Amino acid sequence: MRWAVALCLTLAVGPTARAQVTVDREAPVSALADDVARQAGRTLLVVGGDLDEPLAFACFDLPWREAVEALAIASGRRVRRMGEVTLLEAPSRPVTIQFTDANLGMVVALAGSYGRVGLLLADDPRWRGPGFTLDLKEVPFEDALAALRAVAPDLRVARVGEQRVAAVRPLPAVDLGRLLPELRSPPGGTPQGRLRLDPTRDLGDVCARLSVVAGVRVVADPAVRLPRPVTLHDAPWRDALEALALVCDARLVTRAGQAHLVPRPSSTLRASRAPLGAVVEALRPALGAPVTVDDPSRQVTGSLAGALPEEGLVALALATWCVPERRPDGAWRLRALPLPGRATLERAVYEPPFEPPAPRSPEGDEPRVEDVYDGPLPEVEAILQDPSGDAAVIDGRVHRPGDAVHDRAGRRREGVVFREVQEGVCVFDANGRVVVVELRAWSW
Repeated sequence: MRWAVALCLTLAVGPTARAQVTVDREAPVSALADDVARQAGRTLLVVGGDLDEPLAFACFDLPWREAVEALAIASGRRVRRMGEVTLLEAPSRPVTIQFTDANLGMVVALAGSYGRVGLLLADDPRWRGPGFTLDLKEVPFEDALAALRAVAPDLRVARVGEQRVAAVRPLPAVDLGRLLPELRSPPGGTPQGRLRLDPTRDLGDVCARLSVVAGVRVVADPAVRLPRPVTLHDAPWRDALEALALVCDARLVTRAGQAHLVPRPSSTLRASRAPLGAVVEALRPALGAPVTVDDPSRQVTGSLAGALPEEGLVALALATWCVPERRPDGAWRLRALPLPGRATLERAVYEPPFEPPAPRSPEGDEPRVEDVYDGPLPEVEAILQDPSGDAAVIDGRVHRPGDAVHDRAGRRREGVVFREVQEGVCVFDANGRVVVVELRAWSW
Protein backbone atom coordinates (compact mmCIF):
# COMPACT_ATOMS: atom_id res chain seq x y z
CA MET A 1 0.00 0.00 0.00
CA ARG A 2 1.34 3.40 -0.94
CA TRP A 3 0.41 6.49 1.07
CA ALA A 4 0.78 10.08 -0.01
CA VAL A 5 -0.44 13.16 1.77
CA ALA A 6 -0.82 16.65 0.34
CA LEU A 7 -1.86 19.48 2.66
CA CYS A 8 -2.62 22.77 0.92
CA LEU A 9 -4.27 25.95 2.24
CA THR A 10 -5.07 29.21 0.47
CA LEU A 11 -7.16 32.18 1.52
CA ALA A 12 -9.58 33.94 -0.82
CA VAL A 13 -10.48 37.39 0.35
CA GLY A 14 -12.99 39.97 -0.89
CA PRO A 15 -14.25 40.23 -4.44
CA THR A 16 -11.38 38.16 -5.93
CA ALA A 17 -12.66 34.98 -4.23
CA ARG A 18 -13.66 32.14 -6.56
CA ALA A 19 -15.29 28.73 -6.16
CA GLN A 20 -12.86 26.63 -4.13
CA VAL A 21 -12.18 22.91 -3.70
CA THR A 22 -11.86 21.25 -0.30
CA VAL A 23 -11.07 17.55 0.08
CA ASP A 24 -9.85 15.79 3.21
CA ARG A 25 -10.09 12.01 3.19
CA GLU A 26 -8.44 8.72 2.30
CA ALA A 27 -9.80 7.09 -0.86
CA PRO A 28 -8.74 5.69 -4.24
CA VAL A 29 -7.33 8.35 -6.53
CA SER A 30 -10.29 7.93 -8.89
CA ALA A 31 -12.73 8.76 -6.07
CA LEU A 32 -10.65 11.78 -5.02
CA ALA A 33 -10.68 13.00 -8.63
CA ASP A 34 -14.48 12.72 -8.63
CA ASP A 35 -14.61 14.84 -5.46
CA VAL A 36 -12.50 17.57 -7.03
CA ALA A 37 -14.45 17.50 -10.31
CA ARG A 38 -17.86 17.59 -8.63
CA GLN A 39 -17.02 20.63 -6.50
CA ALA A 40 -15.59 22.51 -9.48
CA GLY A 41 -18.23 21.42 -11.98
CA ARG A 42 -15.48 20.26 -14.36
CA THR A 43 -14.60 16.92 -15.94
CA LEU A 44 -11.56 15.19 -14.43
CA LEU A 45 -10.75 11.60 -15.44
CA VAL A 46 -8.05 9.22 -14.19
CA VAL A 47 -6.17 7.26 -16.86
CA GLY A 48 -4.04 4.17 -16.32
CA GLY A 49 -2.22 2.90 -13.28
CA ASP A 50 -3.80 1.49 -10.13
CA LEU A 51 -7.20 3.17 -9.84
CA ASP A 52 -7.93 1.57 -6.45
CA GLU A 53 -4.68 2.46 -4.72
CA PRO A 54 -5.52 4.20 -1.39
CA LEU A 55 -4.37 7.77 -1.06
CA ALA A 56 -4.61 10.17 1.88
CA PHE A 57 -5.20 13.60 0.37
CA ALA A 58 -6.14 16.96 1.87
CA CYS A 59 -6.54 20.38 0.29
CA PHE A 60 -8.50 23.35 1.61
CA ASP A 61 -10.05 26.19 -0.37
CA LEU A 62 -7.93 25.64 -3.45
CA PRO A 63 -8.92 26.88 -6.91
CA TRP A 64 -9.69 24.12 -9.42
CA ARG A 65 -6.36 24.11 -11.25
CA GLU A 66 -4.27 24.12 -8.08
CA ALA A 67 -6.36 21.32 -6.59
CA VAL A 68 -5.79 19.20 -9.70
CA GLU A 69 -2.05 19.90 -9.63
CA ALA A 70 -1.89 18.99 -5.93
CA LEU A 71 -3.72 15.72 -6.55
CA ALA A 72 -1.39 14.93 -9.45
CA ILE A 73 1.68 15.47 -7.28
CA ALA A 74 0.26 13.42 -4.41
CA SER A 75 -0.66 10.52 -6.70
CA GLY A 76 2.48 10.60 -8.84
CA ARG A 77 0.52 11.37 -12.03
CA ARG A 78 0.70 13.93 -14.78
CA VAL A 79 -1.92 16.49 -15.76
CA ARG A 80 -3.00 16.46 -19.37
CA ARG A 81 -5.65 18.82 -20.71
CA MET A 82 -7.72 17.69 -23.67
CA GLY A 83 -9.90 20.67 -24.50
CA GLU A 84 -12.30 21.08 -21.57
CA VAL A 85 -11.54 17.61 -20.20
CA THR A 86 -8.64 17.20 -17.76
CA LEU A 87 -6.82 13.89 -17.35
CA LEU A 88 -4.65 12.54 -14.55
CA GLU A 89 -2.39 10.13 -16.43
CA ALA A 90 -0.16 7.48 -14.92
CA PRO A 91 3.48 8.16 -15.89
CA SER A 92 5.01 6.13 -18.67
CA ARG A 93 7.31 3.24 -17.85
CA PRO A 94 10.46 4.65 -16.18
CA VAL A 95 13.69 4.40 -18.14
CA THR A 96 17.22 4.00 -16.79
CA ILE A 97 19.98 4.85 -19.25
CA GLN A 98 23.65 4.80 -18.28
CA PHE A 99 26.12 4.99 -21.17
CA THR A 100 29.67 6.16 -21.64
CA ASP A 101 30.88 7.08 -25.12
CA ALA A 102 27.84 5.46 -26.79
CA ASN A 103 26.55 6.39 -30.23
CA LEU A 104 23.20 8.15 -30.44
CA GLY A 105 21.43 5.44 -32.45
CA MET A 106 22.09 2.77 -29.82
CA VAL A 107 20.88 4.99 -26.98
CA VAL A 108 17.65 6.07 -28.73
CA ALA A 109 16.80 2.47 -29.73
CA LEU A 110 17.35 1.18 -26.20
CA ALA A 111 15.33 4.05 -24.69
CA GLY A 112 12.37 3.07 -26.86
CA SER A 113 12.79 -0.59 -25.92
CA TYR A 114 13.01 0.14 -22.19
CA GLY A 115 10.02 2.48 -22.37
CA ARG A 116 7.99 -0.12 -24.32
CA VAL A 117 6.88 2.45 -26.86
CA GLY A 118 6.71 2.19 -30.62
CA LEU A 119 9.89 3.85 -31.87
CA LEU A 120 11.73 3.31 -35.16
CA LEU A 121 15.13 4.69 -36.13
CA ALA A 122 15.33 6.28 -39.55
CA ASP A 123 18.09 4.49 -41.44
CA ASP A 124 21.03 6.90 -41.42
CA PRO A 125 24.83 6.55 -41.03
CA ARG A 126 24.86 9.64 -38.82
CA TRP A 127 23.57 7.51 -35.92
CA ARG A 128 27.11 6.12 -35.71
CA GLY A 129 28.60 9.53 -35.04
CA PRO A 130 30.70 10.59 -32.04
CA GLY A 131 29.76 9.00 -28.72
CA PHE A 132 28.47 10.78 -25.63
CA THR A 133 27.85 10.01 -21.97
CA LEU A 134 24.39 9.93 -20.41
CA ASP A 135 23.17 8.90 -16.95
CA LEU A 136 19.38 8.84 -16.37
CA LYS A 137 17.79 6.86 -13.55
CA GLU A 138 14.10 5.97 -13.34
CA VAL A 139 12.78 8.84 -15.45
CA PRO A 140 9.65 8.69 -17.66
CA PHE A 141 10.35 7.94 -21.31
CA GLU A 142 9.32 11.41 -22.52
CA ASP A 143 11.74 13.01 -20.05
CA ALA A 144 14.50 10.68 -21.25
CA LEU A 145 13.75 11.71 -24.83
CA ALA A 146 13.93 15.39 -23.85
CA ALA A 147 17.34 14.75 -22.25
CA LEU A 148 18.56 13.09 -25.44
CA ARG A 149 17.42 16.09 -27.47
CA ALA A 150 19.37 18.36 -25.12
CA VAL A 151 22.66 16.53 -25.76
CA ALA A 152 21.92 15.78 -29.44
CA PRO A 153 20.32 18.90 -31.01
CA ASP A 154 19.97 17.17 -34.40
CA LEU A 155 17.65 14.52 -32.94
CA ARG A 156 14.02 14.91 -34.04
CA VAL A 157 11.06 12.63 -33.37
CA ALA A 158 8.02 12.52 -35.65
CA ARG A 159 4.69 11.10 -34.47
CA VAL A 160 2.59 8.78 -36.62
CA GLY A 161 -0.48 8.13 -34.49
CA GLU A 162 1.02 6.56 -31.37
CA GLN A 163 4.23 5.48 -33.09
CA ARG A 164 7.43 7.52 -33.21
CA VAL A 165 10.14 7.80 -35.85
CA ALA A 166 13.48 9.19 -34.66
CA ALA A 167 15.81 10.83 -37.17
CA VAL A 168 18.84 13.11 -37.31
CA ARG A 169 17.77 14.90 -40.51
CA PRO A 170 14.36 15.94 -41.89
CA LEU A 171 12.09 13.03 -42.80
CA PRO A 172 10.03 12.86 -46.01
CA ALA A 173 7.02 15.18 -45.88
CA VAL A 174 3.70 13.30 -45.92
CA ASP A 175 0.06 14.28 -45.39
CA LEU A 176 -0.94 12.10 -42.44
CA GLY A 177 -4.51 13.39 -42.53
CA ARG A 178 -4.95 12.06 -46.06
CA LEU A 179 -2.98 8.84 -45.56
CA LEU A 180 -4.56 7.91 -42.25
CA PRO A 181 -8.21 9.06 -42.27
CA GLU A 182 -8.81 6.45 -39.54
CA LEU A 183 -6.94 8.64 -37.07
CA ARG A 184 -8.78 11.88 -37.83
CA SER A 185 -11.56 13.16 -35.61
CA PRO A 186 -15.04 12.04 -36.71
CA PRO A 187 -16.33 14.38 -39.44
CA GLY A 188 -19.50 16.44 -39.19
CA GLY A 189 -21.42 16.29 -35.97
CA THR A 190 -22.83 19.04 -33.83
CA PRO A 191 -20.00 21.52 -33.14
CA GLN A 192 -21.51 22.78 -29.89
CA GLY A 193 -22.81 19.41 -28.66
CA ARG A 194 -22.04 18.85 -24.96
CA LEU A 195 -22.59 15.90 -22.67
CA ARG A 196 -23.38 15.69 -18.98
CA LEU A 197 -23.12 12.18 -17.58
CA ASP A 198 -23.84 10.80 -14.13
CA PRO A 199 -21.51 8.04 -12.86
CA THR A 200 -21.86 4.97 -15.09
CA ARG A 201 -19.87 1.94 -16.27
CA ASP A 202 -22.20 1.15 -19.15
CA LEU A 203 -20.08 2.04 -22.17
CA GLY A 204 -22.90 1.19 -24.57
CA ASP A 205 -25.14 3.74 -22.88
CA VAL A 206 -22.34 6.33 -22.97
CA CYS A 207 -21.86 5.77 -26.72
CA ALA A 208 -25.61 6.02 -27.35
CA ARG A 209 -25.82 9.33 -25.51
CA LEU A 210 -22.71 10.61 -27.28
CA SER A 211 -24.29 9.71 -30.63
CA VAL A 212 -27.38 11.79 -29.81
CA VAL A 213 -25.40 14.79 -28.63
CA ALA A 214 -22.77 14.62 -31.37
CA GLY A 215 -24.96 13.84 -34.36
CA VAL A 216 -22.36 11.19 -35.30
CA ARG A 217 -22.75 7.51 -34.54
CA VAL A 218 -20.35 6.31 -31.85
CA VAL A 219 -19.74 2.55 -31.62
CA ALA A 220 -17.69 0.60 -29.06
CA ASP A 221 -16.22 -2.82 -29.76
CA PRO A 222 -17.63 -5.45 -27.33
CA ALA A 223 -14.09 -6.04 -26.02
CA VAL A 224 -13.75 -2.41 -24.89
CA ARG A 225 -14.79 -1.78 -21.28
CA LEU A 226 -14.84 1.10 -18.83
CA PRO A 227 -12.53 0.20 -15.92
CA ARG A 228 -14.61 2.21 -13.46
CA PRO A 229 -17.64 4.53 -13.43
CA VAL A 230 -17.02 7.84 -15.17
CA THR A 231 -18.67 11.22 -14.69
CA LEU A 232 -18.81 14.01 -17.26
CA HIS A 233 -19.66 17.56 -16.28
CA ASP A 234 -20.95 19.35 -19.38
CA ALA A 235 -18.02 18.39 -21.63
CA PRO A 236 -17.81 18.97 -25.42
CA TRP A 237 -18.54 15.68 -27.14
CA ARG A 238 -15.25 15.50 -29.07
CA ASP A 239 -13.19 16.08 -25.91
CA ALA A 240 -15.28 13.52 -24.04
CA LEU A 241 -14.92 10.92 -26.80
CA GLU A 242 -11.13 11.22 -27.03
CA ALA A 243 -10.82 11.11 -23.24
CA LEU A 244 -13.04 8.02 -23.00
CA ALA A 245 -10.77 6.21 -25.46
CA LEU A 246 -7.82 6.83 -23.14
CA VAL A 247 -9.76 5.80 -20.04
CA CYS A 248 -10.75 2.52 -21.75
CA ASP A 249 -7.22 2.00 -23.09
CA ALA A 250 -8.74 1.81 -26.58
CA ARG A 251 -8.00 3.39 -29.95
CA LEU A 252 -10.41 5.87 -31.52
CA VAL A 253 -10.74 5.35 -35.29
CA THR A 254 -13.08 6.77 -37.91
CA ARG A 255 -14.71 4.42 -40.40
CA ALA A 256 -17.40 5.38 -42.91
CA GLY A 257 -18.04 8.61 -41.01
CA GLN A 258 -18.60 6.76 -37.70
CA ALA A 259 -16.49 6.88 -34.56
CA HIS A 260 -15.32 3.47 -33.34
CA LEU A 261 -13.67 2.59 -30.03
CA VAL A 262 -11.56 -0.49 -30.83
CA PRO A 263 -9.22 -2.54 -28.62
CA ARG A 264 -5.63 -1.36 -28.60
CA PRO A 265 -3.46 -3.86 -30.52
CA SER A 266 -1.40 -5.82 -28.00
CA SER A 267 1.28 -7.03 -30.39
CA THR A 268 4.79 -5.59 -30.45
CA LEU A 269 7.01 -5.95 -33.48
CA ARG A 270 10.76 -5.58 -32.89
CA ALA A 271 13.41 -5.48 -35.58
CA SER A 272 17.15 -4.95 -35.75
CA ARG A 273 18.33 -4.26 -39.30
CA ALA A 274 15.52 -6.46 -40.64
CA PRO A 275 14.55 -6.27 -44.34
CA LEU A 276 11.66 -3.90 -44.95
CA GLY A 277 9.94 -6.45 -47.17
CA ALA A 278 9.85 -9.05 -44.39
CA VAL A 279 8.47 -6.56 -41.85
CA VAL A 280 5.75 -5.42 -44.27
CA GLU A 281 4.80 -9.06 -44.86
CA ALA A 282 4.28 -9.43 -41.10
CA LEU A 283 1.87 -6.46 -41.18
CA ARG A 284 0.04 -7.45 -44.36
CA PRO A 285 -2.57 -9.84 -42.81
CA ALA A 286 -3.77 -7.18 -40.36
CA LEU A 287 -3.65 -4.50 -43.05
CA GLY A 288 -5.91 -6.45 -45.39
CA ALA A 289 -4.65 -4.58 -48.47
CA PRO A 290 -1.93 -5.18 -51.06
CA VAL A 291 1.39 -3.37 -50.52
CA THR A 292 4.06 -2.70 -53.15
CA VAL A 293 7.54 -2.01 -51.77
CA ASP A 294 10.00 -0.45 -54.24
CA ASP A 295 13.08 -1.55 -52.27
CA PRO A 296 12.30 -4.45 -49.87
CA SER A 297 15.97 -4.79 -48.93
CA ARG A 298 16.02 -1.59 -46.88
CA GLN A 299 16.65 -2.15 -43.19
CA VAL A 300 14.32 -1.58 -40.25
CA THR A 301 15.53 -0.99 -36.68
CA GLY A 302 13.27 -0.36 -33.68
CA SER A 303 9.80 -1.44 -32.66
CA LEU A 304 6.10 -0.96 -33.33
CA ALA A 305 4.09 -1.21 -30.11
CA GLY A 306 0.29 -1.33 -30.09
CA ALA A 307 0.18 0.01 -33.64
CA LEU A 308 -2.81 0.02 -35.93
CA PRO A 309 -1.63 -1.61 -39.18
CA GLU A 310 -2.02 1.59 -41.24
CA GLU A 311 -0.01 3.76 -38.87
CA GLY A 312 2.61 1.03 -38.53
CA LEU A 313 3.06 0.91 -42.31
CA VAL A 314 3.42 4.71 -42.58
CA ALA A 315 5.97 4.72 -39.72
CA LEU A 316 7.96 1.96 -41.46
CA ALA A 317 7.92 3.97 -44.70
CA LEU A 318 9.30 7.11 -43.06
CA ALA A 319 11.96 5.16 -41.15
CA THR A 320 13.26 3.64 -44.41
CA TRP A 321 13.09 6.88 -46.44
CA CYS A 322 10.06 5.89 -48.47
CA VAL A 323 7.02 7.96 -49.40
CA PRO A 324 3.84 6.04 -48.49
CA GLU A 325 1.13 6.28 -51.13
CA ARG A 326 -2.45 5.05 -50.65
CA ARG A 327 -4.67 4.52 -53.70
CA PRO A 328 -8.45 4.91 -53.65
CA ASP A 329 -8.85 1.12 -53.85
CA GLY A 330 -6.93 0.76 -50.55
CA ALA A 331 -3.69 -0.55 -52.05
CA TRP A 332 -0.39 0.87 -50.76
CA ARG A 333 2.94 1.64 -52.33
CA LEU A 334 6.17 2.51 -50.48
CA ARG A 335 8.04 4.63 -53.02
CA ALA A 336 11.76 4.60 -52.27
CA LEU A 337 13.74 7.84 -51.99
CA PRO A 338 17.56 7.97 -52.05
CA LEU A 339 19.02 6.72 -48.79
CA PRO A 340 20.98 9.42 -46.94
CA GLY A 341 24.72 8.89 -47.25
CA ARG A 342 24.39 5.85 -49.53
CA ALA A 343 23.59 5.34 -53.19
CA THR A 344 24.05 2.98 -56.13
CA LEU A 345 26.59 4.41 -58.60
CA GLU A 346 26.42 3.90 -62.35
CA ARG A 347 29.20 6.24 -63.48
CA ALA A 348 31.22 9.10 -62.09
CA VAL A 349 32.93 12.19 -63.45
CA TYR A 350 36.71 11.95 -63.75
CA GLU A 351 39.25 14.72 -63.92
CA PRO A 352 43.06 14.58 -64.30
CA PRO A 353 45.09 14.01 -61.10
CA PHE A 354 45.82 17.17 -59.19
CA GLU A 355 49.02 18.13 -57.39
CA PRO A 356 48.09 20.14 -54.25
CA PRO A 357 50.01 23.37 -53.65
CA ALA A 358 52.76 23.69 -51.10
CA PRO A 359 51.51 24.33 -47.55
CA ARG A 360 51.43 27.81 -46.13
CA SER A 361 52.85 28.97 -42.85
CA PRO A 362 50.51 29.15 -39.81
CA GLU A 363 50.68 32.95 -40.10
CA GLY A 364 49.44 32.91 -43.71
CA ASP A 365 46.01 33.49 -45.11
CA GLU A 366 43.12 31.03 -44.95
CA PRO A 367 43.77 27.66 -46.66
CA ARG A 368 43.21 27.76 -50.40
CA VAL A 369 40.42 25.82 -52.10
CA GLU A 370 41.53 23.65 -55.02
CA ASP A 371 39.89 21.27 -57.50
CA VAL A 372 40.23 17.55 -56.93
CA TYR A 373 39.06 14.57 -59.00
CA ASP A 374 36.74 12.02 -57.42
CA GLY A 375 38.59 8.75 -58.05
CA PRO A 376 37.37 5.19 -58.75
CA LEU A 377 33.82 4.09 -58.04
CA PRO A 378 34.53 2.00 -54.88
CA GLU A 379 36.21 5.00 -53.29
CA VAL A 380 33.33 7.31 -54.22
CA GLU A 381 30.98 4.76 -52.61
CA ALA A 382 33.10 4.98 -49.44
CA ILE A 383 32.71 8.76 -49.50
CA LEU A 384 28.93 8.54 -49.75
CA GLN A 385 28.80 6.11 -46.82
CA ASP A 386 31.00 8.22 -44.57
CA PRO A 387 28.82 9.55 -41.68
CA SER A 388 30.81 12.77 -41.34
CA GLY A 389 30.06 13.82 -44.92
CA ASP A 390 33.59 15.29 -45.12
CA ALA A 391 35.55 12.47 -46.77
CA ALA A 392 37.27 13.00 -50.14
CA VAL A 393 39.38 11.08 -52.62
CA ILE A 394 42.68 12.79 -53.30
CA ASP A 395 45.04 11.14 -55.78
CA GLY A 396 43.04 7.93 -55.61
CA ARG A 397 43.07 7.62 -51.80
CA VAL A 398 40.18 8.24 -49.37
CA HIS A 399 40.99 11.05 -46.94
CA ARG A 400 39.04 12.15 -43.87
CA PRO A 401 39.46 15.30 -41.77
CA GLY A 402 42.88 15.36 -40.12
CA ASP A 403 44.43 12.77 -42.46
CA ALA A 404 47.82 13.48 -43.98
CA VAL A 405 47.62 13.72 -47.76
CA HIS A 406 49.45 11.03 -49.77
CA ASP A 407 50.12 10.79 -53.48
CA ARG A 408 49.33 7.81 -55.69
CA ALA A 409 52.67 6.18 -54.83
CA GLY A 410 51.73 6.33 -51.15
CA ARG A 411 54.29 9.03 -50.31
CA ARG A 412 53.16 11.52 -47.67
CA ARG A 413 53.02 15.14 -48.72
CA GLU A 414 54.87 16.94 -45.95
CA GLY A 415 52.79 19.46 -44.04
CA VAL A 416 49.62 18.85 -46.10
CA VAL A 417 46.59 17.76 -44.01
CA PHE A 418 43.09 17.32 -45.41
CA ARG A 419 40.48 19.48 -43.65
CA GLU A 420 37.06 19.24 -45.31
CA VAL A 421 35.09 19.02 -48.53
CA GLN A 422 33.86 22.49 -49.33
CA GLU A 423 31.76 21.78 -52.41
CA GLY A 424 30.29 18.64 -53.95
CA VAL A 425 27.73 17.55 -56.52
CA CYS A 426 25.47 14.47 -56.59
CA VAL A 427 23.00 14.06 -59.45
CA PHE A 428 20.17 11.55 -59.01
CA ASP A 429 18.19 9.87 -61.76
CA ALA A 430 14.41 9.23 -61.69
CA ASN A 431 14.95 6.02 -59.70
CA GLY A 432 16.90 7.77 -56.98
CA ARG A 433 20.30 6.39 -58.06
CA VAL A 434 23.39 8.56 -58.23
CA VAL A 435 24.53 8.93 -61.84
CA VAL A 436 27.10 11.71 -61.38
CA VAL A 437 29.36 12.33 -58.40
CA GLU A 438 31.90 15.13 -58.41
CA LEU A 439 33.78 16.53 -55.42
CA ARG A 440 34.89 19.90 -56.66
CA ALA A 441 36.81 21.48 -53.83
CA TRP A 442 38.69 20.64 -50.68
CA SER A 443 40.74 22.57 -48.18
CA TRP A 444 44.08 21.80 -46.55
